[in-house]
Amino acid sequence: MPIQRGEFVALSGNTGGSGGPHLHFEVRDSKTEEPLNPLRFISIAPDNIQPTIFGVKVYALSPDAQVSGAAADRYLPLASVKGRTIDCVGTIGLGIHCTDYVAAGGRPCGIVAYDLYDGDSLIFSAHVRHFPFSLNRHVNSHIDFAESLTNRRFIQRAFVAPGNRLPIYDLVHTPSNIREGEVHKMRFVVRDFAGNESSVSFTLRGVRNSGAKAKTQPEGELVEWGRTWTKDTLGVDILIPRQALYSDSYVKVAKVGAAVSVGNPAVPLQKAITLTMAVPDKYKSLGRKLFIARVAKSGALVYCGGDIKPDFGSTAVSVISASVLSFGSYTLATDTIAPSLRIRNKKATLAPADIISIGLSDNLSGIDRYSVFIDDQWQVFEYDYKNARLKATPAYLGLEPGRHVLRAEVSDACGNSRSIVWTFTLTK
Repeated sequence: MPIQRGEFVALSGNTGGSGGPHLHFEVRDSKTEEPLNPLRFISIAPDNIQPTIFGVKVYALSPDAQVSGAAADRYLPLASVKGRTIDCVGTIGLGIHCTDYVAAGGRPCGIVAYDLYDGDSLIFSAHVRHFPFSLNRHVNSHIDFAESLTNRRFIQRAFVAPGNRLPIYDLVHTPSNIREGEVHKMRFVVRDFAGNESSVSFTLRGVRNSGAKAKTQPEGELVEWGRTWTKDTLGVDILIPRQALYSDSYVKVAKVGAAVSVGNPAVPLQKAITLTMAVPDKYKSLGRKLFIARVAKSGALVYCGGDIKPDFGSTAVSVISASVLSFGSYTLATDTIAPSLRIRNKKATLAPADIISIGLSDNLSGIDRYSVFIDDQWQVFEYDYKNARLKATPAYLGLEPGRHVLRAEVSDACGNSRSIVWTFTLTK
């Protein structure tokens, strides 16, 4: 689709998931639909800003591993790692915390590539050239997912989990086993699209602290990432399909109040796992209004849905199952409250350019369906989900001057519904 300068191509808006009015631009491979780096095809202002390195993370990966005298991972800010010596021993992994800016004071754009050297030997190399949408969740394995959740640090690891299938790795190595007395001169080199480079050098020295506490054995059962795992305990039946994890991980199941904690939320999932719970007799008449909910840190319930069906091999017991994409605490919950619905600018008389604004919200399971009828004819209203309202103008709807009756209906994911009726007069 050739486009000429000055040609009208689109109207700019701020609905959907946008962060402000803008024209979205991207370049995709026409055969695979994979997004490509648009800087390969367009020219922008010169970029002479080097990538910014914030720090390095050192991972104690084996049971006998230590970092700085302790059997635990350690994050080191740039000032604490650049040119410094880090005592460590055992199987050690590394990660780089960095980003790039196209212009001083601009927004972060991220690096394009990074390499890790052990002495003069390149042992790890990653380069982002294209990115399949189907592997989007694998980014959670590429980065330190726990750091992103707890400290909002975007650390890119220099070792790859067996279940990570991102096509960005030019050279992958097994994390180094550092023995006592060994010295490794390490260097990270990071690059942006313009070719600007930044690097940080440091030394890993094989020193063991004999007085350090042993690494704590994770609680729970070891689940192999390439095998299906099932567990029926504490009122919940758990199914983790093969390759739902990126690597072998320990999964602990525990009772937390009325909820059941399943696994560690800091461990990312590639595929959904299935939770199945028995339906108590007092809930069996609720139907769709019963669901499985995740308990957030704040204690708030997050709707996860659920299908009620007879238990396997028995028609006397009902169970509810839901697929979830994260570990955490889960419980049974109900939603019997209908969504709220109101005319935000309710007036007896409207002009053609006036905005008809209908506010709608739900306390728990979320808006599922909505409809607006004017004089019993269904009308197209824009759903502005960020501001929780339906919007349209009489002119856009093609309404004639005169008296009109509007009826709005809304229902949530649990089937609770509400409707309102409003009569107004449209002027010329």
